[in-house]
Amino acid sequence: QYVPFTFGPKIGINSNASDLKKKNTASLTYTNLKSQPYMGFQGGLFFRIDLPKRFYLQPEVYFAMKGGEFSYTVKPDANAPVQDASQSIKLNTVDLPILFGWRLINLKSMNLRICAGPFASYIINKSVKISEGGTDMSPISSNDVIKDVIWGAQAGAGIDILKLTLDCRYEIGLNNLSRNSPDAFKSNLFNVTVGWKIL
Repeated sequence: QYVPFTFGPKIGINSNASDLKKKNTASLTYTNLKSQPYMGFQGGLFFRIDLPKRFYLQPEVYFAMKGGEFSYTVKPDANAPVQDASQSIKLNTVDLPILFGWRLINLKSMNLRICAGPFASYIINKSVKISEGGTDMSPISSNDVIKDVIWGAQAGAGIDILKLTLDCRYEIGLNNLSRNSPDAFKSNLFNVTVGWKIL
């Protein structure tokens, strides 16, 4: 029997894909910015509503653990020496994507899908650690460094085989994650999830 609505749990992993930009200001200079791989976890629920002509709407809600580790050189002012520095950011978020998709293949036992749409990521816990010249700069007030909401978009593809559903997506953060840097940090992630259709 055909059911135009389905939902179920999903779990998966995410990995940062940050493209950091060079920042130069009158008072502080960061150069040689490099991002290190960071693997996180996510899990929650998906809801899928069938629309005409193979289209579908898929809102989701899930908890995610995200982060990034960065290295760079810093020169605080013209008279200071260049120092090696590193920064570690860890975030716990509640993510709410709303995806619009289309089925490339739509068979009874399997389908192949593409999807895209906006998301909001509400940061419920954040941790920032900074080291400059081998000196730990902690404690750092995370509220002064990291914003509370990430706005962005997701796009990707998925496949369903019977009740099993698998998705691979790229997530682009549209707003700057940092409160005090004009162009340095955005949340760009790959994620892979597997889910189970209850209906």
